[in-house]
Amino acid sequence: MKLLFSVTLAFLSGIFEDFHNALSPKTRLFLQLIAALAAIFLTDAVVTYIGLGVTLPYLIGVVFSAFAIVGVMNAVNIIDGFNGLASSIVLLILISFSITAANMGDMGIVQLNLVVVSALCGFFVLNFPYGRIFLGDGGAYLLGFLIALSGIFLASNHEKVSPWYILCVLIYPVWEVVFSIIRKKLSKKSPLEPDSYHLHMLIYRHITKNNPATSLFIAAFAAPFTLVPTLYPNNSGANFLTALIFVAIYTLLYKHLISKERCRPKA
Repeated sequence: MKLLFSVTLAFLSGIFEDFHNALSPKTRLFLQLIAALAAIFLTDAVVTYIGLGVTLPYLIGVVFSAFAIVGVMNAVNIIDGFNGLASSIVLLILISFSITAANMGDMGIVQLNLVVVSALCGFFVLNFPYGRIFLGDGGAYLLGFLIALSGIFLASNHEKVSPWYILCVLIYPVWEVVFSIIRKKLSKKSPLEPDSYHLHMLIYRHITKNNPATSLFIAAFAAPFTLVPTLYPNNSGANFLTALIFVAIYTLLYKHLISKERCRPKA
């Protein structure tokens, strides 16, 4: 019940956009921030230890946690571009978090995740491969909100769970949004302005040329980096290295695909 208010706000930040296209990007971000802060204060889920011997003051930890939640919400929305893509990535993330929570004896997190997994499996059957239903902004923001909270609960409640493990499990959607911000800034564009140069779009145009195949390609690429860290959730160094390997492979793949994009004949 403590999460009901914040979950509702997270969902509303997207559902109004789905039906009425009525919220500006800044208004959506504001609602998401309120939802994140509400969840943090109602559940006292704050990440203050960020690994590698660094501990944040409580208030900075609140800001960091809220920023992380809002970031993951938007990251899941960004990757929601093809049938089954966002839902398959979220399923992988929840499987990893559930296994780790079970190993920590935290059945509360396990039960929360299993409820989301059960609902998501029902959605996945109708969404993949033919796209009979879609998440929309409301569904994508809600899933991002829930997986971000699951990660924060794990990191804040269990000293044996490194925050770098949480980042590593979330690395694909998180790096997608970080990389998007960087490349748009370098191109002197607004980070809030949508475009068609995300990795999944380039993979679709230059590798798979097929909607569901694109989702399978990316899920297979992301799965090892999402699931393998479950073997060492307490090892900050190993998780940092795993995330770094993902970033390197992602960047090399992106550079290869964007070079092909520039050579593509314009219609």
